[in-house]
Amino acid sequence: MNKRKRVSIITMVIVFLIILNIMLLIITPVVNNSLKNKDVYIIDREKITQLPKLYFTGDMSNMTEKKDVRDITVKYEDGINKSISMYAQIKIQGSGSLKYPKKNYTITFYKDSDHSQKQKVDVGFGAQSKYCLKADWVDSATHARNIVGARLAAVLQDASVRFKEAPNNGLIDGFPIEIYLNNEYLGLYTWNIPKDAWMWALDEDNTDNVVVAVDGHTEVTRFKQLSNDWDEDKLKVEAGQYSEELKNNFNDLITFVKDSTDEEFVEYFEEHIDLESALNYVIIANVINGYDNSDKNFMMVSYDQKIWYPSLYDLDSTFGQDYWGKNTYDYEYLIDKSGSVLWERFTKLFKNQISLRYTQLRKDILTKEYIMNLFDSFKSTIPEDALIRDRERWPDAPGLGYEQIEEYLDYKLPYLDEYYSRENP
Repeated sequence: MNKRKRVSIITMVIVFLIILNIMLLIITPVVNNSLKNKDVYIIDREKITQLPKLYFTGDMSNMTEKKDVRDITVKYEDGINKSISMYAQIKIQGSGSLKYPKKNYTITFYKDSDHSQKQKVDVGFGAQSKYCLKADWVDSATHARNIVGARLAAVLQDASVRFKEAPNNGLIDGFPIEIYLNNEYLGLYTWNIPKDAWMWALDEDNTDNVVVAVDGHTEVTRFKQLSNDWDEDKLKVEAGQYSEELKNNFNDLITFVKDSTDEEFVEYFEEHIDLESALNYVIIANVINGYDNSDKNFMMVSYDQKIWYPSLYDLDSTFGQDYWGKNTYDYEYLIDKSGSVLWERFTKLFKNQISLRYTQLRKDILTKEYIMNLFDSFKSTIPEDALIRDRERWPDAPGLGYEQIEEYLDYKLPYLDEYYSRENP
């Protein structure tokens, strides 16, 4: 073979390889380079133009108890990022919601079928392996109350130095997603930050870092009596470790709240409860009508088991909607009239600070326009056909719509304006 022919063949091979690479680039889906990192899958939600989907494969039938953990495989798709396939363990989540036909889930991702290595996924809240998938059963008309209420509370909490390292300032956040089980449509969900240590930026190696869930309507959760049995009294450790020392420390908090004189309550309050967090909690609970958050569905977060930070959770029965999602709930509800000694005393003895804080927030944040903008922003992430699919899959799911939310704000904000302007609210 002469030199000219060899050069010609080499040239043809090079041209062929170039053409082949170009063709592969054309037919290969666009892949976020970060997805090639197997230690952390990074999903850039800002680039997503369609509703993300999770495909579950496995047996999830007859799940009725939270201790029932199932092994499944998961595939994530959003049309932009490359498909992600993972192993997972899943269990149902919630308390009162356990009775609903459409379940909430807690899911933990793994790299291997033995579930020995957790797989981290970053969807905008940091690289984590554990998440919550919320069904929003009682809010099926909007799927928005839980997320928007938390985002609004997070804006109030923005000044808290303690929660600066936590995603969404120590509140949940999430985004809509559709789930399929064994190729059958399961419904519209929200992929949320779970009640886990990382939600509040806890140091899991520090035993003083703990979150106590005040999770039921009892004399203990209303701060009226000390606790002897946490299970019976509806207290539980949501993050951290239970110990007798923790039980005693929380009883010390209850003792201060119920037994201190008015003068002691004011003077020593900040040695027990973070004042800014308490101000934010009372105001946001009243603004969103958090009637299920006075002695239930609120967390007491502590990093030293001395000072406690109240934190909201589970906000689907808010903005004037009742617990069942079928009717409105008293638009004049106030957390300080709920029967909780903590919130009754705090409102009475810190009324000037609460009123001042509320008045400041009403200038720009606690306005109908600002709040409805938060709802509109979330609403824009759910296509109408996705809501229709969910209603067709779950025709009996309750929930009041956006018109009711606007009606509620039109009544509640002026009502609170008048309430906080009183000399003795």
